[in-house]
Amino acid sequence: MPERIARIEELATDLWWSWHRDARAVFRRLDYALWRATAHNPVRMLRTMSREAIDAAAADPEIQREIREIEAEFRGAEQERGDHHH
Repeated sequence: MPERIARIEELATDLWWSWHRDARAVFRRLDYALWRATAHNPVRMLRTMSREAIDAAAADPEIQREIREIEAEFRGAEQERGDHHH
């Protein structure tokens, strides 16, 4: 996975994406047909995406920006979850 979008893999493995509309939208945008074909499973989708599609996503500044924004929200949610356990 190219460095510019590598964090999307971590987001895919945490169920946080499933109730976050913008996160779901990024996965949909990466490859809509594959998103549907994998029954909205981002881990499966990322493993199945072609190298060309991944490279195209990594080269798209808008997708990079969306991933950064969602990652920032994800990190904030992670911190909140951690705070509730103390």
